Amino acid sequence: MLQNYLKIAVRQLWRNRVLSTINIVGLSAGLAAVMFILLFVQDEVSYDRFHTRGDGLYRVVLNTTNADGNEIKSGATGVPEGPAFATELPEVADFCRVQGYEMLFRKNEEAIYQQVLYVDTSFFRLFSFDVLAGDSRTLLNDPGGVVVTEEIARKYFGTTDVLNRLITIDAGGDFDEYRITGVVKTPPMNSSIRFDVLRPFVASLPPDGKHWSRNEWAEGFLNTFVLLHADRTSKAVPDPIAVERKMATVVAKYARRQLERILRESGTFNLTYSLQPYTAMHLDDRYDMNNGLARGSSSVYSYILSGIAGLILLLACINFVNLTLGRSLRRTKEIGIRKATGSTRRQLIGQFVGETFLLTLLAFIPALVLVYALLPQFSNLANKALQLHFLLTPQTLGLFAGLVVLVTGLAGFYPALVLSGFNPTQILYGRLRFSGRNRLGKSLVVLQFVIAMVLLIGTAVLHGQFNYIQTADVGYERANRVRIYVPWGREKQGELVKQALRGQTGIEAVARKSGGHQYGTYYVGNKPVKSGREWIDDQYLTFVNVPIIAGRGLRTASPADSLSNVLVNETFAKQFLSANRPAVGQVIQQQVDSVRLNLTVAGVVRDYQYRSLRDKPEPILLQLGKPEQMNQL
Repeated sequence: MLQNYLKIAVRQLWRNRVLSTINIVGLSAGLAAVMFILLFVQDEVSYDRFHTRGDGLYRVVLNTTNADGNEIKSGATGVPEGPAFATELPEVADFCRVQGYEMLFRKNEEAIYQQVLYVDTSFFRLFSFDVLAGDSRTLLNDPGGVVVTEEIARKYFGTTDVLNRLITIDAGGDFDEYRITGVVKTPPMNSSIRFDVLRPFVASLPPDGKHWSRNEWAEGFLNTFVLLHADRTSKAVPDPIAVERKMATVVAKYARRQLERILRESGTFNLTYSLQPYTAMHLDDRYDMNNGLARGSSSVYSYILSGIAGLILLLACINFVNLTLGRSLRRTKEIGIRKATGSTRRQLIGQFVGETFLLTLLAFIPALVLVYALLPQFSNLANKALQLHFLLTPQTLGLFAGLVVLVTGLAGFYPALVLSGFNPTQILYGRLRFSGRNRLGKSLVVLQFVIAMVLLIGTAVLHGQFNYIQTADVGYERANRVRIYVPWGREKQGELVKQALRGQTGIEAVARKSGGHQYGTYYVGNKPVKSGREWIDDQYLTFVNVPIIAGRGLRTASPADSLSNVLVNETFAKQFLSANRPAVGQVIQQQVDSVRLNLTVAGVVRDYQYRSLRDKPEPILLQLGKPEQMNQL
């Protein structure tokens, strides 16, 4: 019987070649689009799932509330949190701090940037990165040693047999040689922790133990991860909420006064520590992903893309149903004769569903070819490392098999149900009417049109958003300007580069500033205020065309400008300075150790956007920077 069904299906496809081709092309295009989206979403949800201890891994994160009642979340912590929690809480089995830098490596006469992570010796106990050479228990014990990835070993030495060889790194202003103590497999692209080289965390701190950060809680410049004890019998991980409550007691024991001071100076409230599941970190956009972690995403994007995939699939199925019902009139006599000669409705449904299944399989072939051909371009567009072999994994093959069944059910079962329900007497005597089915066909066309319009409107809105990002007035000039990052530890040499660039043909101007979003606490009267802060040179505002709307700019030649004069933006002046007198000349105080320094407002600049376009302009204070304070050209 199956052989007979197959012959009939092939005959029908050949007899209706044009219609069958349209059906196959429509399904193929829809399936290819759905496959691309599913590959993207699968990669997103697979982040950090390869760690064997992933269920017990958490990142320690910070939560505070500002004066406006808005919650501020941060994924960055300080040096002492990890050791304190591991010492005081029996639920915490281990901890690891991770801090990342871009550093210069020397290869012959060439200097190349590579990602370096400073990590604790517990790194390989928490995270499942494959060690290819060396002992994972001792890889990070040598403060002067480094662990390199397989890719770096081949790049710099042409082999992975590099134990005890020396690699040249600029880890603090000068190139030095470091001994390679181990080789690990290059982290996959779906890992939040990516690196080229690992260094022991102790190497980032001075050996005398006097570094300012050793006992500073809530100083956000690194990531702290903890591993919770799993129950030996049930293998269950302790309740993270219960652990968070105990963390609060540890904070009160070690840092209550320190955190009270931080809250008082920053004007924030309710500083608490919580635990963020490591496997959920990539898609949790509430907390930032900095200090050595790969850029995160949002689960919202995956949901939106999954919804779009569903709509595209529904469009393809509706198109198939309409075409199938449209040609049903040609097959009414065949159906009538089959029913008159004893075919049951179940047999007819099986035949028509089988034809749909065959058509879907045929549509999958060009869809797979299309995905195979365009996957490299799609990967570049999505900034991912989607490989062709991803299509052949058991999960993906199972997903595609499910798609075949789903499309067969959606596109084939209803037409089969309709066609098999025709009355043979009405068919053979020419009395068959399609009024009800015609209404259904029209309804499906309307639905198809509505879905298409929704997708088109969504595309137009997205295009408008991209256009807005590119053309929005951010308060400064962006055209024909490029940003160059000065290597960490070489900020002073940035001044030499600046002078050299000035003499180059085609370069009209060069300026310097600090990088990142730095914040500081200042005092206006006795009131603490929190403001953004940037170090700039005296040419920066002219370079980016930010106008001074009151007062004057800062000049390097003026000792007062270099030491005690500052610029503020409009938002700073409106929020913090007295409205009863001009902003220029008012005094702002800055706490330095136990002394408050007086800073005089020399000028007010127009607001410019230095954070996301979704945020309102924030208060910012500009000071003339020393060469070592500015790491951007």
